[in-house]
This record gives sequence, structure tokens and C-alpha cells, in this order.
Amino acid sequence: MTKEVINEKIALEIPEGFQVMSADDLYKLYQENNFDRWGIWDRDRHIVITVSWQRVPALLSVLADVKSIAKRNQQLAAKGYAGHNYREEGLFSTEADNVHLEGYRFSYDLQDFRQKAETLLMKYEKMIYNFTCVSREESAAEGSELFRNLIDGMKLD
Repeated sequence: MTKEVINEKIALEIPEGFQVMSADDLYKLYQENNFDRWGIWDRDRHIVITVSWQRVPALLSVLADVKSIAKRNQQLAAKGYAGHNYREEGLFSTEADNVHLEGYRFSYDLQDFRQKAETLLMKYEKMIYNFTCVSREESAAEGSELFRNLIDGMKLD
């Protein structure tokens, strides 16, 4: 396995079979030029894992905990995937390198395939990090395990 450092703060061990996505690949996937995003994928297994980050606004850092932010992001996902047979599949939380993460699971249809997604959010050093794994339904169990292992092995600077 190789190691990648995200935003000079988060070290992740890249699972076998995954490749780092180029800026063009990320643009094709998200249709936006967010330069604060990084991702890996395994094209054969149809699994994508991305990390995006943004500075936490001062007021938000005082008023909202990461669980509230995760719930708000879940609402935004429901709205964004409304025309794609969106289904909420629950909230969850975990710990990694002594930091608390909150997340949610959901599924949706895209190009005749059922997609399963898991998102985890973390506040760290005045930033919100959004970790997301998306896989086709047939590879969802494997994608979920790889995502969990990636998060469990995360090391923070």
C-alpha cells in the first residue's frame, strides 16, 4: 500500500487496486472545479473514495457540532439526489486517531445502476473534512469495508 497526505494534515493508506484521481477525473465525477478535493478509485470494482475540505466559519464552529453538520449534509444530499430514487440508510459515528467523526449512509440510482454511499464528517484544526465512499450496489460491502479500513488507519498531523 502507498500513503497519501491530504491537505498536509491527513495521512491515508491507499488500498490495493486504487489509483489517485486526476483533477480531470474529479471534474468529470463532480462537474465542478473544487481544488480542495482529493480522490481515489478502483475502476474495475466501481468504488470511489473522496475527501473534500473547507474552513469552518467562526460562527458555525461555535454553534454547530459535527453531528449537526452531518445531519445538514444528509438533508442536502436528499435534495440533490431527489430525482434519483434517493434513500436514507441511517446515521452512524466512529472514532479515528482520537477524533470523532459523524456520518450517514444513503443510496440512489445513476445510469441504470444502484449506488451506495457513505459519508463521514470530521472537524479538525478549523476545517471540516468530508470523506465519502460511493460504490455500485454489487460492490457496496467491499467498498464499505475498504472505506472503514481507510478511516481506521488515518493518521492526523
